[in-house]
Amino acid sequence: MARGYNPVSRVEELRQRFETVRQQGLSAQQSYQQDYPQYRSAYDEAVAFEPQVRSAYDAFQANKTQARLDAYNALLSTYEGLQANYKAYEPTLQQYQTTMQQSGAELDQINEVLPSLLKQIEVERDPRKQGIRRDYQQSILTSTVRSPSAIR
Repeated sequence: MARGYNPVSRVEELRQRFETVRQQGLSAQQSYQQDYPQYRSAYDEAVAFEPQVRSAYDAFQANKTQARLDAYNALLSTYEGLQANYKAYEPTLQQYQTTMQQSGAELDQINEVLPSLLKQIEVERDPRKQGIRRDYQQSILTSTVRSPSAIR
């Protein structure tokens, strides 16, 4: 392990990054939840209007008069406006979904790294693992180890 590496500061950096990413994900989720009902309403309105357009088209095909063509074109124009309305929401909703997915993936990465860093901190703080001197001016690492035959 390099001398300049400090797992405590790395954990603090990850904690701050975790909070930032979590807030981004939550913000995207809240915005998505706020905009989705409007999108869904506009989509449902367009889908509900589609049979009227089909009916006007079928009526025009059955009797090709200028009045029926004008009625069909008016309904088609309205239908295209309804489609444009709900399609305008799609890029924004897609961006929110992407942000939520990226945030989730980054949070998962941070959660994978944290246990090993916390383990390193635990090892660094454990006096037995640091080689701190104890009885008779010896450290755990330098103390003599007795063999099982010496105990007899």
